[in-house]
Amino acid sequence: WVYIQQKGSRAISCTACWLINGGCFVVNIAAAGTVNLLKAKPSFMHNVQRRHSAQLGNQATLTCNALGRPVPTVTWWRDGVKIGDNSILMLNDVNAEQEGKYVCQANSSAGSAEIEHTLLVIEPLRWKRRSRPSIRLREKAVFTLHCRTAGYPPPQVRWYHILSGTNTSLSRHNHTHHRSSSRLHLRMTGPQKAGIYQCIVKSFFPCCEGLEAQPSLSATFNISLSDDSELSCNSGNTQCQKSGSIKTLAASVFGAHALLFCVFIALLSIN
Repeated sequence: WVYIQQKGSRAISCTACWLINGGCFVVNIAAAGTVNLLKAKPSFMHNVQRRHSAQLGNQATLTCNALGRPVPTVTWWRDGVKIGDNSILMLNDVNAEQEGKYVCQANSSAGSAEIEHTLLVIEPLRWKRRSRPSIRLREKAVFTLHCRTAGYPPPQVRWYHILSGTNTSLSRHNHTHHRSSSRLHLRMTGPQKAGIYQCIVKSFFPCCEGLEAQPSLSATFNISLSDDSELSCNSGNTQCQKSGSIKTLAASVFGAHALLFCVFIALLSIN
């Protein structure tokens, strides 16, 4: 065993005992120097959680357990402003403006230390507008697909075209839409424009590149070319009508007027 005793602030004595043949062989050692056995600079546990997440409107809890001797006092800071003086920081009714960096500072007579925490705010993704899953279009028709969602962080939308087993990512360089837009505008120039269109919606934390905030959403739309060249369709409001039926109606009205005119002429000739 080893027994250490401090004598004043600048010297210690050390007594060591080794058991040899049932007895204790004692060695006394004196050492000089600046020794402080009662103080330890503040520090933090290595496995402390430093990244926190909370849903909009909920409560967030940030914990900062500081070690040291004497026991350090803890204060929380954000953007240079003191916001708390406890090891646990509670944030109620969390909003997007509270997302960001928080600094926990530990102070004592032995020194100081600080550690940075990050709060990430989430609003679950939800659909606000989606086109119907199956749409038939005539050739040369212009159509719009909708894939609109809401959530926080702001969602990003990517569009894909699947035709004959080939999945093609659509870019703004060869289509009239932006990859982050919730709408896709395309012209039905031929069979190559038919097939499956897919939108994938993801939400990424602005602080951490590539870090998804929550599970993604996706929707698929089956676009087919109509055999009836007279079929026109507006996929944006999902209303379709036969233009041929309008022509038929116009012809019927014209024919009725012609018949009435012939009857009128016949009546005049009789009189």
